[in-house]
Amino acid sequence: MDVLSMALLPELLCSACDKCLEPPGLIEMCDTGHNICCSCRSKSSLCPKCNFSLLKVVNKPIEHLTRKARYPCQFHINGCREVFLIDRIEHHERECLHRPHRCPFAATKYKCSWRGHLFRIRDHVIRHHTLLNREITGKFSTGLEHFGTETAWYETVTLHKQVFLLCSQVTGERLYSCVMFVGPQGREANYRYTIRIDRSDSERGRVSGTHGTFHYLNDTNEIFRTGNCFTVDTTYVKNWLDEKSELQLQIEVCHNSGQPCGLPSGAVSILRRI
Repeated sequence: MDVLSMALLPELLCSACDKCLEPPGLIEMCDTGHNICCSCRSKSSLCPKCNFSLLKVVNKPIEHLTRKARYPCQFHINGCREVFLIDRIEHHERECLHRPHRCPFAATKYKCSWRGHLFRIRDHVIRHHTLLNREITGKFSTGLEHFGTETAWYETVTLHKQVFLLCSQVTGERLYSCVMFVGPQGREANYRYTIRIDRSDSERGRVSGTHGTFHYLNDTNEIFRTGNCFTVDTTYVKNWLDEKSELQLQIEVCHNSGQPCGLPSGAVSILRRI
C-alpha cells in the first residue's frame, strides 16, 4: 500500500463500525466531526462515538477521498497483501484466496463446522473425512449404497490437483447428481463432468449426461430444482441396482481445455437404449 493511502486509511473509517466509508452511500458527520457511514446513520440520530447530534450534511471531501484511496483486502489478517480502489475491492474479496472457506461437507448431512484457508481444505478432508474422500487419477465410479432407503450421498475426490464434491439426492421420483468445484470462485467454469449409469451385465440400456461444474458454495437444492445436473427417473434407476441395492455411477471430470468427454457441456441427461 502506498504511504498516502496508509496515512489516510484511519480517516476513511466509520467512527461507529470501523468499516471503510464507501460511496455512493452518503457519508455524514456529527457536530464534533466524526464521519458516519450511511448504514450506521440509519440506526441512530446521535453519534455512537461522542453522543452528539448527527448533522444532515454530506462530507463531500471525504467522499471524494474514498474514491481515490487504495484499501487493503478485509482478509489481510489472513495473509492477503492486495490493495484496491474502493470500486474494485468487493470483486477481489469474493475470490480472495485468503478468505475463510467452509468445509465442503458443511451444508450436507454431516454438518462439519470447520472453516479455514482455501489451500487447507484438501488436508482437512483427508484428515477429518477419511471415509468420504479419495484421490483419483481419471475416470472413476462411486456407489450409492442402500438405494431406496438412503436419499442423499456425498463424497470428495481429488483430481487434476483440485478437490471436487460429489452430491447425489433422491427427491420425489427422480435422482439428481452433480459435481462441484472446491476452490476459488470463478474457476468452476474450467471444468465439466460426465455421469453414466451402465452395467455391463444389463441389457436395459444406459443413462448419461454432461454438465459444467458449479462452485461448492452454490445451493444444491436450487441446482437440483432447476435440473441443471445429471438427473434420471428412479423407475429406470432400479433396473441398474446390484444385489446389494447399490447403484454404481461412472464419473469423469474434465478440464475444458482437454479432450471432450461425453456430451457437450451443459447438455441435459438423456436415456439411451442399446
